[in-house]
Amino acid sequence: MEANEIKGVIVTPAVMQAGKWIISFERGNGQCFTLTARRDNIRHFASVDSAIKLLKELGITTTVVDWR
Repeated sequence: MEANEIKGVIVTPAVMQAGKWIISFERGNGQCFTLTARRDNIRHFASVDSAIKLLKELGITTTVVDWR
């Protein structure tokens, strides 16, 4: 983020985990990746609020929430 490599951040419902949310990032080169926890497992959040709270802690002030 400090090198302005992150172009966008989106919080979306997790596909395989009902009621859970994930955070995805888009790099300036168009490459996308999902936030992971230990051992390369996708990090799931219990609510959109908890996902946004982490983003605020990381200093990210702008994101898109996809409510699909």
